[in-house]
Amino acid sequence: MNENKDARLGLTVALITQCIWGLLPLWTGLYTHTPAMQLFVWRVLFCALTATIFVFLLNQHQALFALLRSPRRWPPYVFAGCLLACNWFGFFRCVEVDRVLEVSFATYLLPLLSIAVGVLFLREKLTIWTGVGLTAAALGVGAMFLNAAGAPWFGLLLATTFATYTVIRKMNPIAPLAGLAFETWVMALGVTAFLLLTPGNTYFAPSGDLAHTAWMISFGPQTALTMVMFNFATHHLKLSTTGMLQFVSPTIVLVTALLFGEPLTGAKAAGFALIWIGVVCYMIDAIRARAAHKAEMERTIESLDVR
Repeated sequence: MNENKDARLGLTVALITQCIWGLLPLWTGLYTHTPAMQLFVWRVLFCALTATIFVFLLNQHQALFALLRSPRRWPPYVFAGCLLACNWFGFFRCVEVDRVLEVSFATYLLPLLSIAVGVLFLREKLTIWTGVGLTAAALGVGAMFLNAAGAPWFGLLLATTFATYTVIRKMNPIAPLAGLAFETWVMALGVTAFLLLTPGNTYFAPSGDLAHTAWMISFGPQTALTMVMFNFATHHLKLSTTGMLQFVSPTIVLVTALLFGEPLTGAKAAGFALIWIGVVCYMIDAIRARAAHKAEMERTIESLDVR
């Protein structure tokens, strides 16, 4: 009974998290005059502060201190922080130049790209369904590049940086918030250096409008809080369920972009159609893998009962 209750709570938290991520471009677009670099600076600095607070509140500070005491372990996490910085700035830039559809494109593409990276660098097995899905996704990306003016450069930046970031974190495991705190500290050092080396910039100057300042601050806590929520949900849900739910946020982004008038025609429409075919193949493979795992567990239990 408690397991069912935990699963329902995990599903609720996961859906809320996906909705927050899906509506983030809409939230980002509330003050259209705010430069992407300014949003990036505020998000990094206040996320670093919030993540540090959460590390201590959720007792992950020991993992963080262990990392700080081992400089030899720093390079992959420093690189992960740089990738995350590119990803965050790319997101804000997409919203700034009205290319929100590329955020949706990147998020749909991400699980397929992660599979490709796993096959290439981690020697993971490629099933028939994932092979078909990756082929469809590759054709979708190619279709979008047929229209040079609408080539999804930002979308590819978002997808490749986060897929690479995921692989680095998988190969260098650490408590999620401890890793996020270290990575945001790396970014915060870079941002601070940038602010000091460019005198006269106003990227971290508070706005005269209190609501605008509060809005810029909100990106920091939002990032850290959704990280906590996502990890809580992942802990209480099956991996296959988590995999299916990750397509909620790009769908919300897609619908939002279309409602606000961003066109989906020609090569871009063909690209999205092929990406969706790839996503369906991915979901079929996930369902088949879940069924196979369940059957294997049942066979194991039966063999133990016979003994």
